[in-house]
Amino acid sequence: GKQFKLMDITATHGKLPVGVYSLGFNQMSGEYFLTQQEDFVLPKKIYGNHDIIHRWLYSYEHNTHKNMGIILSGIKGGGKTITAQKFCIEAKKPVILICAPFEGAAFLDFLTDSRLAESIIFIDEFEKVYDNDSYHERNKSRDLLQLMDGTYQTKLIFLLTVNQYKLSDYFVNRLNRIKYRDRKSTRLNSS
Repeated sequence: GKQFKLMDITATHGKLPVGVYSLGFNQMSGEYFLTQQEDFVLPKKIYGNHDIIHRWLYSYEHNTHKNMGIILSGIKGGGKTITAQKFCIEAKKPVILICAPFEGAAFLDFLTDSRLAESIIFIDEFEKVYDNDSYHERNKSRDLLQLMDGTYQTKLIFLLTVNQYKLSDYFVNRLNRIKYRDRKSTRLNSS
C-alpha cells in the first residue's frame, strides 16, 4: 500500500524508495509511520533564479558526511515552497514531510533508522509547526536540534521554510545545524 512502517522483519525495501511521505504517529501503538503522498508537481513556469539548488546538492554529495540544514525564509508567496519542492525533485531522494511537532525517543529512533538514510526532512512553515514562542514547543524542538547536530550517524537533509525569520539562535548560529540560508524578499509569481 502507501503506508510504511519500520519493523524488524524481512522487508520489501532495504531503503525507503524515492517519493514524498508524510510522517504520522499512532497514539494507540506508540509507533511512527510514513504515508506516501502524491509527488510534487511544479507549475509549468517558475520565476526567479534557482541555481542555488545545484550548489546545495553538490555540497551535500561532495562536502559532507553528516546532516545538512537549509532554511528558506521570506514573505508569503515569495517562492520558498516552490524552491523547496524543486530542490526535492532534483535531489531524487525520499522526502519526509513533518507537519506536527513530533518529539521524544521514538521520534529520534524512527528518523535515525538506516532505512531512511539520505532522506530529506521537509518542514514547511517551520515556525508554525514548532512554535518557538512557548516553553513547551521549545522543548519539542530540542529533539529535532539534537538530531540536526549530527550526534547520530545520519546523513539527512533538513529543509525548512519560514515566513518570519524568528527562529531560535540554537538553530541559526551553528553551522552543523543550518549550512545554507536563502532569503526570498520579493513576491514571485508562477503560472
